[in-house]
Amino acid sequence: QRSDSSVSIATNGSQMTATQTVALSNDMAQKQNVTVGFYTPVGGISSAPVSTAPGLPGVGGLGGGASNPNGYQITVTLRGIGDTEQQARDALASMAVSHSDSITADSLYLGTQIQFGGSDSQQRDASIQAQLPATLSYRLNHRAEVGSVSATGLSGPSADFDASVGTLNLDGTWPSVVLTSSVGSITFSGTAESLRAFSNVGSVKATLTVPKNLQADLGSNASSVDVGLTSPSASAGYDLYADTSAGTATITVAGTSAQGTQDSHHAHYRSANYDSASPKALVHARSSSGSVTIHN
Repeated sequence: QRSDSSVSIATNGSQMTATQTVALSNDMAQKQNVTVGFYTPVGGISSAPVSTAPGLPGVGGLGGGASNPNGYQITVTLRGIGDTEQQARDALASMAVSHSDSITADSLYLGTQIQFGGSDSQQRDASIQAQLPATLSYRLNHRAEVGSVSATGLSGPSADFDASVGTLNLDGTWPSVVLTSSVGSITFSGTAESLRAFSNVGSVKATLTVPKNLQADLGSNASSVDVGLTSPSASAGYDLYADTSAGTATITVAGTSAQGTQDSHHAHYRSANYDSASPKALVHARSSSGSVTIHN
């Protein structure tokens, strides 16, 4: 179901803003596997669990949230900005929301994209905010050209976030994680089996729990990289590399010892039981211009 609000006009200093929201909702038919693809040229993207508290907005277009935990609700907020009301309305009208959901036997594909027409000189932005059932398994593919991307309280096989200019934030359990930002910081907290996180201009921070084998590659060209490691297993083993061209490389993880030559720009530490350890964590962290720290 789709519902477009009326256009509201507001004055912000010397400019006018035209705003419209688009509400998208449907029941997810208790599909266990869900692929979610979101894209916006300018604006943020966020995904979080649907609220099931009584009295809060429902999902699926079916009423109260407490009785509909298996539906999704997506709110797209479109803003056009101009020196006059007409310019603001024209900028707003230049944006279009494309949305689809398709169902197979046990899966659902959910896609929302923002399309910009008109002129590149028009001022406008479009944010996507999604509420999704936390009990389902997700493949998240989120991209913003300019804007932050985040997801919290969800889990599934994979998460792939990309922003040309914007921060990336993710938590949860995701066997495969890819986080890429050209300009913006990256933060991940949770469990992964394969993690790649890279920012050209921005810090990278990962707080990782290691219940299964992990391979992680994290880097920044112009800022710090910080990796925190914990494991519920006393038999976990670590093989850890920290490298920086212009900063300090430090590894302080219990049960590991230095391997080979160490200096202020390079550190390699390994658990004595690594070959027989279960689980194993292989971590490479690097920066061209910033400190690199791997620690408990």
